[in-house]
Amino acid sequence: MNSALFVLLFSVLVLFVMNIPYKFLINQNEARAIKARVKELQEKSKYVRRQGNQKMASQIMGDSFRESSKLTKMSLKPMLLSLVIVFIALPLLSNAYSDHVVELKDNKSNITINGNTYDISVADKVITIGNVTCESPCMKKNIGGGLWNVNVNSNKVEFARIVALLPVSLPVFADDAGWLGWYLIISIPVMILQRKLMKIHV
Repeated sequence: MNSALFVLLFSVLVLFVMNIPYKFLINQNEARAIKARVKELQEKSKYVRRQGNQKMASQIMGDSFRESSKLTKMSLKPMLLSLVIVFIALPLLSNAYSDHVVELKDNKSNITINGNTYDISVADKVITIGNVTCESPCMKKNIGGGLWNVNVNSNKVEFARIVALLPVSLPVFADDAGWLGWYLIISIPVMILQRKLMKIHV
């Protein structure tokens, strides 16, 4: 399966499992009511502050913080369960799509990718990996059926696996992403969508 698609489906499943504790361990009607009260108090505080009554505005904001703390307490147990799920799930992706670092001996070495072994040789900054030759850093090279960014660093060759090519260049990620970067990029919209569909208010 395509790496980007696999990580996407994996993230959908993991995030769904993470949302289950929030759905069933929190009274969603109560959570929705608290959020509404917090929003109302914040708006009221802004209005009172604009009228010049700073003391009352501070008191109202105090009430808002107390209501918000109720949400925090309600979400503590589901959050801990979600963290356990993350600590179990993400290492599985890491093992499947991890980067590699190969140490050179006399500017030579080898690497095994997807069961195939490739000889590596380095002359200055020119790297030869199997039948692929490029000048370090080598960007988006197809090796072993996958894309890699390859870089020579001292007596080591670093292979950074590319899981997804991005349609636009993003800060930190540029125009490609490894498994963790791709997971982080897609997890936010997936989480928002799932919570709306599951009617989770915390």
